[in-house]
Amino acid sequence: MESELRLEGEVLDPWDRPHTPVIECRDVSKWYGSFQALDNVSFSIDSGEVVVFLGPSGAGKSTLLRCINGLDVHTSGHISVLGMTVWNDRYQLEKIRQRVGMVFQEFNLFPQLTVETNVVIAQRVVLRRTKEEALERAHALLDAVGMGGFGERYPKTLSGGEQQRVAIARMLATEPDIVLMDEPTSSVDPELTRGIVDLMKVISESGVTVVAVTHEIGFAREMADRVFFFENGRLLEEGRTSEVLNRPAHKSTRRFLADIESFWPNPETDGDRSPWAPPKDPTHEPD
Repeated sequence: MESELRLEGEVLDPWDRPHTPVIECRDVSKWYGSFQALDNVSFSIDSGEVVVFLGPSGAGKSTLLRCINGLDVHTSGHISVLGMTVWNDRYQLEKIRQRVGMVFQEFNLFPQLTVETNVVIAQRVVLRRTKEEALERAHALLDAVGMGGFGERYPKTLSGGEQQRVAIARMLATEPDIVLMDEPTSSVDPELTRGIVDLMKVISESGVTVVAVTHEIGFAREMADRVFFFENGRLLEEGRTSEVLNRPAHKSTRRFLADIESFWPNPETDGDRSPWAPPKDPTHEPD
């Protein structure tokens, strides 16, 4: 999928960027009745970083993402986003959400609106763009995610993968400083996954901070500066992507990666078995 989308911003090596935290969590816990979904989680994420949350289902990854955006209220601890405290304050949450975009597992498109209008409406409400400006941006983004010919369709007529791509276009339309993504490639086939990864690279290289929940090791290898591993609501391990994925320190991380990579082989070591391996050159003659 060729993307014509271009975002302004200097491309920096992630480890040469200034360390300016835009997301900070301190001793964050979340309870649902007697069930503890998050257990004293602490970390910070710098401006322009791409961070992937890995871990088994039920580890608290999606709950944490929702708490960061104020969609779920944490029980205790402290969360700040772009210097603003995340708590159950409507005015403060509106200010945060104007600068933080989120793509949900359930897509959350407006079913009564066309694809085009789904991408236009947030621009009109949040950014006060004219109809013409919003339409121009919507068309560029729908083209970028491979949905250029679907503007007049309704969400119910789209596949899960198509709805996911529209949700990504809608999120990008408001030009957020931070992007939160919950399983961004879960409903997308391998070819379209490749296109979404390429699009997310353009976004991250422009300095936008990206935090993604995923089970796909290939996505983490290609996209992430750092990987956080969660289990039972706890942050057990975090570090540079190559260190966590190739030399995990915690036994739970090692066990999880062994199980996952039996389905998602490492393109560096398993070659043809990996869907993330580079495509073969049809003109190449074997040795």
